[in-house]
Amino acid sequence: MLSRDSIWVISPGTFGTPDLAFLNLPSPPRRIAEYRLSELGRYLLCPGSVTFESCLVGCEVHRRSGRWLKGKRWFQRSLRRGDPSPEPNEPLRLTARHPLHLPVLKDPALAEHLHRMRAALAVLDPVMTAIQALEGTDLEDVVGVCEEGSGQQTLLALQGTPAEKLDFVSRQLLKPVRVTLKRAHLHDGLYELRGFDITGFRPDLQHTLLKLTCEDGIRACVLNAGRQLAFWVDDLQRLSDIQLLQQVLQADGDIARQLERARGGAVRPLRLLFNRAMDIDYSRNRLPGFYREMFRSLDLTADQRQSVIASLNQQQVGVSVNSMETEVHGLPRALTQIAVLHNMRALEALKADVPEVYSRVNARASLSEAGKYYLLESIQGSSDEVRV
Repeated sequence: MLSRDSIWVISPGTFGTPDLAFLNLPSPPRRIAEYRLSELGRYLLCPGSVTFESCLVGCEVHRRSGRWLKGKRWFQRSLRRGDPSPEPNEPLRLTARHPLHLPVLKDPALAEHLHRMRAALAVLDPVMTAIQALEGTDLEDVVGVCEEGSGQQTLLALQGTPAEKLDFVSRQLLKPVRVTLKRAHLHDGLYELRGFDITGFRPDLQHTLLKLTCEDGIRACVLNAGRQLAFWVDDLQRLSDIQLLQQVLQADGDIARQLERARGGAVRPLRLLFNRAMDIDYSRNRLPGFYREMFRSLDLTADQRQSVIASLNQQQVGVSVNSMETEVHGLPRALTQIAVLHNMRALEALKADVPEVYSRVNARASLSEAGKYYLLESIQGSSDEVRV
C-alpha cells in the first residue's frame, strides 16, 4: 500500500457534471469522468517536447547514393524475387572507444577533473580518425549518438550542413549535450524518463484529467490549475498505460522503491516500457513463488496443474523501469526492475475446474480501467547480475 507521501500517477475516476463550455464541444458528453493526475502522470501524457542532458559518444553518418551505386543495387535486387526497387544506404555508426562509464567518486572536484580529462583525450580516440576521413565526402546527413552508461543510445538531431554537423561531433565528443525529444512517449509503450525531474516530485501537486464519452467516441484532456484546457490526450492507450503503472506501484514494492530511490537521487530513471507481448513459458521456467506455494497446499491433479500453467502463459504484461546508479562509488550499474502482471481474464476457464485457485488469485488482483491484474512475479536485474 502506498503512503500519502509516495510517488503516484493517477487516481480512480469519479463521475460528475462539470461546466465544459470552455472546451467548445459540438455536443454535451454523455458521461464525464474526472481523475487526479500527478506531475509524473502529466509528464507521461503531455504531447510537448522533453529535454535532458546526455553524453555525445559518436554519430550516425548517412552517405548520399551516387547513380552508379543506385543502379548496381537495383540490378542486384532485380536478380532476386521481390521488389526490385533500390535499397537506401545503410547509415554508418561511429562511436567512441574511450571509457563511456566513469566511476562515481566521493570528491566532486576529482570527478569534474576526470570528466575534463576524458573530454581532452577524445581527440585521440580512433573514432576521430574515422570522422576526419569523412570530411569533404558527399554526405546526406549526420546524426549525433548519445549514451550515458546504460547501453541505450539516443539519436540527436543536429543543426547545419553535414560538414558543420561533423565539426560539432568532433568538438563535443564525450562531452555533455542537451537532447530534445518531441515527447516523452517514444513508441509502442516506451517512454523517456530523463526529461522528468523526479527528485523534485511533490505528491501534493495534482492536475485534473477529464475523460469524456461523446457521440463520436471517447476523448480525454488535461486541465491546468485554472481548470482551462492544457492539452488533449491524442492516444487513449497512453491513459491505459499510466493507469496500469498506478496498479504496478500499488502491487510491486520493488518498482515503487526504485522510483523512491530515484526521487532521493540514488539512481537516475532512464526509460519506462509497457510490454503487452510478454512471453514467459512457465511450462519450461520456474513457477512464481505464489503458485509454487499454492500447488503444495492444494490437492490438484496433474491435469489441473497443467491447466493452471497453460493459463499463466497467456495475457502477460511486463512493466519495466530502467535506471542508472548515481551514488554508488565505483563504476555505475544499469538497473532494471520488471513487474510481470497477469490478466485475470486468462484464469476465467479455471473457475469451474479449480475454483480454489481462482479464488486465491482473485484476492490478489486489483481493478482499474486498464483491466484486472495481479503481480505474477517481480524480476530485478543489473549490468552484472539478474535476480528473480
